[in-house]
Amino acid sequence: MAAEYDFRKKPSKGKGDGPDELIPRIVSKGTIRTGDLIKDLSQPTTFQEGELMGALETLVNGVVTYLENGYTVELGNLGFFSLKLKARPVTDKKEIRSPSIVVDKVNFRSSAWLRKQLATVKLQRARSGFRSSAAVEKSER
Repeated sequence: MAAEYDFRKKPSKGKGDGPDELIPRIVSKGTIRTGDLIKDLSQPTTFQEGELMGALETLVNGVVTYLENGYTVELGNLGFFSLKLKARPVTDKKEIRSPSIVVDKVNFRSSAWLRKQLATVKLQRARSGFRSSAAVEKSER
């Protein structure tokens, strides 16, 4: 099986001159939920689904704890998780207090191993491509 792609317009940077540039994007086939992933992973092993689910919950709790304590967390060959902060713009660090700084996002940086494994993914052009809600009739939505 191959992953499907289609092209989308590249977001403009406000210049407005020239034709719209198209960039390739993966067309998602859906989302694999945790329960389905656990079920699939348990099939070729001696691990029960409950054991894998328990191990996953323990792992998630550990990642959260270390992120809360300021660590970057490496998760095997998957990659690295770290926190991104947000605050209002300041010119002097004395202009802002700690309560004004909040966690904005969790960053994920894939490992070199993972990127290498996915570099040879088979790709094929999607037949239907992307559908925006504006292009779909109101009755169909």
